[in-house]
Amino acid sequence: MPANADPGPFPSEQWLRDRAYFLWLRSGRPEGHAGEHWNRAQREYPSYLAWHARVQRAAQRLWEREGRPEGRHLSHWAAAEQEVMVEDII
Repeated sequence: MPANADPGPFPSEQWLRDRAYFLWLRSGRPEGHAGEHWNRAQREYPSYLAWHARVQRAAQRLWEREGRPEGRHLSHWAAAEQEVMVEDII
């Protein structure tokens, strides 16, 4: 799924697979814990939706502030992601 695509109310199989895999890697690749990582990925999805909505609003603001130029959606999205990450740190 492209970074700025609408994720929808339910996680895609691919999103869950990618997130569970990341969680597995981060926890040291333990054997026999696939279900735990999958369940955690499912629990994290609502937080991801909230984050995605915040990035989407920030990207919209940036796009409007720059006069709504065409073809800059990826740069606006990347800048919005950084903006939201900074807000989360502060």
